Amino acid sequence: MVWLRENSCAAYSIGGRNGAVVASEGLSVLAPRERHAVLAHEYAHIRGRHHVLVMFGAALAAALPFVPLCRQGAIWVRVLVELAADRRAAQACGHDAVRDALIRCSAQGARSSAPEPSSHRFVDDRLRWLGRAPRPGRSRRVLAYPLALTVSALPALLAGVSVMGIVAASCLTV
Repeated sequence: MVWLRENSCAAYSIGGRNGAVVASEGLSVLAPRERHAVLAHEYAHIRGRHHVLVMFGAALAAALPFVPLCRQGAIWVRVLVELAADRRAAQACGHDAVRDALIRCSAQGARSSAPEPSSHRFVDDRLRWLGRAPRPGRSRRVLAYPLALTVSALPALLAGVSVMGIVAASCLTV
């Protein structure tokens, strides 16, 4: 963990094999539980390897800019990894701590003259999502992963079945 002598309320994570969190001393304005939520959010990025997802989205956007999903997907991958890290931090520290830290840090960022970071553009969406996120104890994690795998694999499965059907139909007509 690296602490910067900066008054702004900011924390960032650096991905890689030995990922690190960089935080400003401006986080001292937060209550201890809020500061812990901010750090848990950043460590969630490292543990979830979110940096790889963001880089992959950016690479697809650069390589295939003519495909709308690739072009716009990079932005939404960033939003989705923020939501995932928010959920992880909420599980560790509580929804209220994450919400309060988000509000206080974004309010401080709005008062600064620095350009608005990309993570602050979607604060309202993140707050709404946190309000609707299931509270600890109501987890459906056991069903979430198989359902996500099924939904993700469905297009590939349909494409494979379609190709086999076309090949079988062409062979039967010969």
